[in-house]
Amino acid sequence: MSWGVYYGDTPQCYTQWIDVCLKYNPNMAFLIQDGWSTYPQALSTNSTETILGVIDSQQALGQTMFRGIYDALNARYSRKVHIIPAGAAMVEMLHHYFAGRLSGFDCVAEYLGGKCGFYRDDNHLSHTSGMEQLLGYLYFGMLYRQSPEHIANYHPRGVDPTVDLLMRRAAWHAITHSSFSGITDKTSKGVAD
Repeated sequence: MSWGVYYGDTPQCYTQWIDVCLKYNPNMAFLIQDGWSTYPQALSTNSTETILGVIDSQQALGQTMFRGIYDALNARYSRKVHIIPAGAAMVEMLHHYFAGRLSGFDCVAEYLGGKCGFYRDDNHLSHTSGMEQLLGYLYFGMLYRQSPEHIANYHPRGVDPTVDLLMRRAAWHAITHSSFSGITDKTSKGVAD
């Protein structure tokens, strides 16, 4: 079962569902997708150095919130609950953008002006740039316990191949470096240990 997290969530927001699920399927696993920065205006109007500082501090703050939820749920349901690190993958991709590595991207938020960016509005990832593919790659990595770089014969339409590769790598990097995912890749072969 999978959920998206909201600010203010408590472990009880999840236990009510987990208890019911485990009653009928004791082997069930649970994934909570964390969030990403939803302040594209702030990310569009400041200096690059300030923006990167905001991005990194928001990510650190989010990790503190998720630590409490993760620890509480895993104390009750040992190794059954994991967090999909969408925020960390987005932060990595934003760093690529501000370093000039995302070909075709001309903005952070399309609704603020620009044609190809991260966000299409205040909260949702862009269809135009293909940034929404990042979430699919994160789910693939978590569910199949392997890098999205292993997905053969698939390329999202309209997405620069270099950007697509960076998204796949950012997803796997976020997963394997998260203390909440339950997945490591110490051999760097793109497969969970």
